[in-house]
Amino acid sequence: MDEKMTRRKALAKTMAIAAGAVAVTMLPTTAMAADSDNVVIGTTNEGSSDTVLISDTEGTTLQVDNTHVHDGDGGGSAGVKGTGFIGVRAESTGVKTFQGPGWGPMAVLGVYTAPEGNAQSRGVGVMGRASGGHGVGVQGDSGTGEAGPDGIPTWQQLDGTGVVGRGITRGVLASSTTGRALDVYGKACFSRSGRSHVDSGHTYADVTCANLATTSNILATLQGSGGTGVAVACCSRLSATTFRVTLTRAATRQVNFAWFVLG
Repeated sequence: MDEKMTRRKALAKTMAIAAGAVAVTMLPTTAMAADSDNVVIGTTNEGSSDTVLISDTEGTTLQVDNTHVHDGDGGGSAGVKGTGFIGVRAESTGVKTFQGPGWGPMAVLGVYTAPEGNAQSRGVGVMGRASGGHGVGVQGDSGTGEAGPDGIPTWQQLDGTGVVGRGITRGVLASSTTGRALDVYGKACFSRSGRSHVDSGHTYADVTCANLATTSNILATLQGSGGTGVAVACCSRLSATTFRVTLTRAATRQVNFAWFVLG
Protein backbone atom coordinates (compact mmCIF):
# COMPACT_ATOMS: atom_id res chain seq x y z
CA MET A 1 0.00 0.00 0.00
CA ASP A 2 2.79 2.40 0.94
CA GLU A 3 4.65 1.59 -2.26
CA LYS A 4 1.52 2.35 -4.37
CA MET A 5 1.00 5.69 -2.59
CA THR A 6 4.64 6.61 -3.14
CA ARG A 7 4.34 5.89 -6.86
CA ARG A 8 1.13 7.93 -7.08
CA LYS A 9 2.75 10.91 -5.35
CA ALA A 10 5.79 10.72 -7.65
CA LEU A 11 3.55 10.61 -10.75
CA ALA A 12 1.47 13.55 -9.52
CA LYS A 13 4.61 15.60 -8.83
CA THR A 14 5.98 14.86 -12.31
CA MET A 15 2.71 15.92 -13.94
CA ALA A 16 2.66 19.15 -11.92
CA ILE A 17 6.20 20.03 -13.01
CA ALA A 18 5.35 19.35 -16.66
CA ALA A 19 2.22 21.52 -16.44
CA GLY A 20 4.25 24.34 -14.91
CA ALA A 21 6.79 24.15 -17.73
CA VAL A 22 4.02 24.36 -20.34
CA ALA A 23 2.49 27.36 -18.56
CA VAL A 24 5.83 29.20 -18.56
CA THR A 25 6.30 28.70 -22.31
CA MET A 26 2.82 30.14 -22.92
CA LEU A 27 3.45 33.42 -21.07
CA PRO A 28 3.20 36.62 -23.19
CA THR A 29 6.43 38.34 -24.33
CA THR A 30 5.47 41.45 -22.33
CA ALA A 31 6.64 41.20 -18.74
CA MET A 32 3.66 42.53 -16.78
CA ALA A 33 5.79 43.20 -13.75
CA ALA A 34 4.90 45.61 -10.98
CA ASP A 35 7.11 48.52 -9.91
CA SER A 36 10.29 47.49 -8.06
CA ASP A 37 10.51 44.17 -9.94
CA ASN A 38 13.73 43.19 -11.72
CA VAL A 39 14.33 44.06 -15.38
CA VAL A 40 14.00 40.96 -17.55
CA ILE A 41 16.15 40.65 -20.70
CA GLY A 42 14.38 39.60 -23.89
CA THR A 43 10.96 40.97 -22.92
CA THR A 44 9.15 44.27 -22.56
CA ASN A 45 9.23 45.60 -19.00
CA GLU A 46 6.42 47.90 -17.93
CA GLY A 47 6.13 50.19 -14.94
CA SER A 48 4.38 53.35 -13.79
CA SER A 49 7.32 54.96 -11.96
CA ASP A 50 10.74 56.22 -13.04
CA THR A 51 13.67 53.81 -13.16
CA VAL A 52 16.81 55.44 -11.73
CA LEU A 53 20.36 54.09 -11.74
CA ILE A 54 22.87 55.84 -9.47
CA SER A 55 26.62 55.28 -9.31
CA ASP A 56 29.19 57.30 -7.35
CA THR A 57 32.27 55.79 -8.99
CA GLU A 58 34.16 56.99 -12.05
CA GLY A 59 33.06 55.18 -15.17
CA THR A 60 29.80 54.14 -16.80
CA THR A 61 26.57 53.74 -14.85
CA LEU A 62 24.74 51.88 -17.64
CA GLN A 63 26.23 50.29 -20.75
CA VAL A 64 24.11 48.85 -23.56
CA ASP A 65 25.83 46.99 -26.42
CA ASN A 66 24.38 45.56 -29.61
CA THR A 67 27.01 43.43 -31.32
CA HIS A 68 24.91 42.51 -34.35
CA VAL A 69 26.86 43.17 -37.59
CA HIS A 70 24.88 45.15 -40.18
CA ASP A 71 26.37 45.09 -43.68
CA GLY A 72 23.65 46.87 -45.67
CA ASP A 73 22.63 50.48 -46.08
CA GLY A 74 19.92 52.21 -44.12
CA GLY A 75 18.83 51.45 -40.58
CA GLY A 76 20.86 49.01 -38.53
CA SER A 77 21.00 47.69 -35.00
CA ALA A 78 20.61 50.08 -32.10
CA GLY A 79 22.20 49.99 -28.69
CA VAL A 80 19.62 52.36 -27.19
CA LYS A 81 16.28 53.47 -28.64
CA GLY A 82 14.00 55.97 -26.97
CA THR A 83 10.41 56.85 -27.83
CA GLY A 84 8.46 59.72 -26.33
CA PHE A 85 7.97 63.48 -26.39
CA ILE A 86 11.69 63.47 -25.57
CA GLY A 87 13.05 60.16 -26.86
CA VAL A 88 16.33 60.26 -24.95
CA ARG A 89 17.26 62.96 -22.46
CA ALA A 90 20.80 63.40 -21.14
CA GLU A 91 22.00 65.91 -18.57
CA SER A 92 25.44 66.73 -17.22
CA THR A 93 26.19 68.41 -13.89
CA GLY A 94 29.93 67.78 -13.93
CA VAL A 95 32.56 70.44 -13.30
CA LYS A 96 35.82 70.82 -15.24
CA THR A 97 38.43 71.42 -12.57
CA PHE A 98 41.53 71.28 -14.79
CA GLN A 99 43.00 74.02 -16.97
CA GLY A 100 44.03 73.90 -20.61
CA PRO A 101 42.55 72.16 -23.64
CA GLY A 102 40.45 69.06 -23.40
CA TRP A 103 36.89 67.93 -22.95
CA GLY A 104 34.75 69.23 -20.16
CA PRO A 105 31.45 67.89 -18.84
CA MET A 106 28.98 67.02 -21.59
CA ALA A 107 25.45 65.73 -21.73
CA VAL A 108 25.88 63.73 -24.94
CA LEU A 109 29.06 62.34 -26.54
CA GLY A 110 28.89 60.46 -29.81
CA VAL A 111 31.95 58.53 -30.99
CA TYR A 112 32.14 56.26 -34.03
CA THR A 113 34.91 53.66 -33.97
CA ALA A 114 35.63 51.63 -37.09
CA PRO A 115 35.53 47.86 -36.54
CA GLU A 116 38.91 46.24 -35.97
CA GLY A 117 40.57 45.41 -39.28
CA ASN A 118 38.23 47.70 -41.25
CA ALA A 119 39.84 51.12 -41.15
CA GLN A 120 37.95 52.18 -44.32
CA SER A 121 34.56 51.83 -42.63
CA ARG A 122 32.53 55.02 -42.60
CA GLY A 123 30.30 55.95 -39.69
CA VAL A 124 28.71 58.86 -37.85
CA GLY A 125 29.29 59.88 -34.25
CA VAL A 126 26.06 61.83 -33.86
CA MET A 127 23.18 62.05 -36.34
CA GLY A 128 19.98 64.03 -36.11
CA ARG A 129 17.04 63.66 -38.47
CA ALA A 130 13.64 65.33 -38.67
CA SER A 131 11.34 63.37 -40.97
CA GLY A 132 8.82 64.76 -43.39
CA GLY A 133 10.56 68.09 -43.91
CA HIS A 134 9.33 69.39 -40.55
CA GLY A 135 11.40 70.27 -37.52
CA VAL A 136 15.18 70.44 -37.05
CA GLY A 137 17.67 67.60 -37.31
CA VAL A 138 20.13 68.86 -34.67
CA GLN A 139 19.82 71.94 -32.47
CA GLY A 140 22.59 73.37 -30.33
CA ASP A 141 21.80 76.18 -27.88
CA SER A 142 24.05 77.73 -25.24
CA GLY A 143 21.35 79.71 -23.50
CA THR A 144 20.13 82.26 -26.04
CA GLY A 145 16.46 81.44 -25.55
CA GLU A 146 13.70 80.83 -28.04
CA ALA A 147 13.75 81.72 -31.71
CA GLY A 148 12.04 84.82 -33.04
CA PRO A 149 13.56 88.22 -32.03
CA ASP A 150 16.31 90.15 -33.79
CA GLY A 151 15.76 88.54 -37.16
CA ILE A 152 16.25 84.97 -35.88
CA PRO A 153 13.92 82.60 -37.79
CA THR A 154 10.87 81.29 -35.97
CA TRP A 155 10.34 77.54 -35.52
CA GLN A 156 7.97 77.47 -38.47
CA GLN A 157 10.65 79.06 -40.65
CA LEU A 158 13.20 76.52 -39.40
CA ASP A 159 11.22 73.55 -40.70
CA GLY A 160 13.42 71.34 -42.85
CA THR A 161 16.68 72.62 -41.30
CA GLY A 162 19.48 70.11 -40.76
CA VAL A 163 21.47 71.89 -38.04
CA VAL A 164 20.66 74.93 -35.89
CA GLY A 165 23.33 76.49 -33.68
CA ARG A 166 22.76 79.38 -31.26
CA GLY A 167 25.21 80.83 -28.80
CA ILE A 168 25.98 83.93 -26.80
CA THR A 169 29.59 83.95 -28.05
CA ARG A 170 29.41 81.63 -31.08
CA GLY A 171 26.51 79.83 -32.64
CA VAL A 172 28.65 77.36 -34.60
CA LEU A 173 32.44 77.02 -34.64
CA ALA A 174 34.17 75.46 -37.65
CA SER A 175 37.90 74.85 -37.47
CA SER A 176 40.54 73.07 -39.56
CA THR A 177 44.32 73.25 -39.36
CA THR A 178 45.06 71.70 -42.76
CA GLY A 179 41.85 71.83 -44.79
CA ARG A 180 38.74 73.92 -45.29
CA ALA A 181 36.94 74.87 -42.10
CA LEU A 182 33.60 75.22 -43.88
CA ASP A 183 32.20 74.02 -47.20
CA VAL A 184 28.90 75.41 -48.45
CA TYR A 185 27.17 73.75 -51.40
CA GLY A 186 24.27 75.87 -52.55
CA LYS A 187 23.03 79.33 -51.65
CA ALA A 188 24.30 81.14 -48.57
CA CYS A 189 22.36 83.81 -46.67
CA PHE A 190 23.91 86.34 -44.25
CA SER A 191 21.87 88.63 -42.03
CA ARG A 192 24.63 91.28 -42.17
CA SER A 193 24.38 91.75 -45.91
CA GLY A 194 21.91 93.23 -48.33
CA ARG A 195 21.18 95.70 -51.13
CA SER A 196 20.52 99.41 -51.12
CA HIS A 197 20.88 102.33 -53.56
CA VAL A 198 22.13 105.88 -54.05
CA ASP A 199 19.58 108.23 -55.55
CA SER A 200 20.29 110.22 -58.70
CA GLY A 201 22.13 113.45 -57.91
CA HIS A 202 23.45 112.14 -54.57
CA THR A 203 26.92 111.03 -53.56
CA TYR A 204 26.14 108.69 -50.64
CA ALA A 205 23.57 106.50 -48.94
CA ASP A 206 23.27 105.46 -45.29
CA VAL A 207 22.52 101.83 -44.38
CA THR A 208 21.22 100.41 -41.11
CA CYS A 209 22.99 97.35 -39.67
CA ALA A 210 23.01 96.21 -36.06
CA ASN A 211 26.08 95.68 -33.88
CA LEU A 212 28.63 97.56 -35.98
CA ALA A 213 31.98 97.65 -34.22
CA THR A 214 34.84 100.01 -34.87
CA THR A 215 36.75 97.01 -36.20
CA SER A 216 33.96 95.84 -38.56
CA ASN A 217 34.94 95.44 -42.21
CA ILE A 218 32.28 96.99 -44.47
CA LEU A 219 32.25 96.07 -48.15
CA ALA A 220 30.10 97.55 -50.94
CA THR A 221 29.96 96.94 -54.70
CA LEU A 222 27.88 98.76 -57.30
CA GLN A 223 25.31 96.58 -59.06
CA GLY A 224 25.06 98.80 -62.13
CA SER A 225 26.23 102.06 -63.63
CA GLY A 226 25.61 105.31 -61.82
CA GLY A 227 27.12 107.35 -64.61
CA THR A 228 30.55 108.06 -65.99
CA GLY A 229 33.24 107.95 -63.32
CA VAL A 230 30.86 106.85 -60.57
CA ALA A 231 32.29 104.21 -58.24
CA VAL A 232 32.42 103.39 -54.54
CA ALA A 233 34.89 105.70 -52.84
CA CYS A 234 34.62 104.37 -49.28
CA CYS A 235 32.43 102.78 -46.62
CA SER A 236 32.48 104.42 -43.21
CA ARG A 237 30.91 103.50 -39.87
CA LEU A 238 28.74 106.32 -38.50
CA SER A 239 27.45 104.55 -35.37
CA ALA A 240 26.83 101.13 -33.88
CA THR A 241 23.78 100.79 -36.16
CA THR A 242 24.60 102.83 -39.29
CA PHE A 243 27.28 103.03 -41.98
CA ARG A 244 27.64 105.20 -45.09
CA VAL A 245 28.56 104.25 -48.64
CA THR A 246 30.12 107.21 -50.45
CA LEU A 247 30.60 107.49 -54.23
CA THR A 248 33.44 109.16 -56.10
CA ARG A 249 30.97 111.63 -57.59
CA ALA A 250 27.22 112.29 -57.75
CA ALA A 251 25.25 109.58 -59.51
CA THR A 252 23.51 110.66 -62.71
CA ARG A 253 20.91 107.93 -62.19
CA GLN A 254 19.81 105.77 -59.29
CA VAL A 255 22.39 103.05 -58.76
CA ASN A 256 22.07 99.93 -56.61
CA PHE A 257 24.86 98.48 -54.50
CA ALA A 258 25.35 95.28 -52.51
CA TRP A 259 26.89 95.42 -49.06
CA PHE A 260 28.45 92.91 -46.68
CA VAL A 261 29.72 93.38 -43.11
CA LEU A 262 32.38 91.12 -41.59
CA GLY A 263 33.18 91.19 -37.90
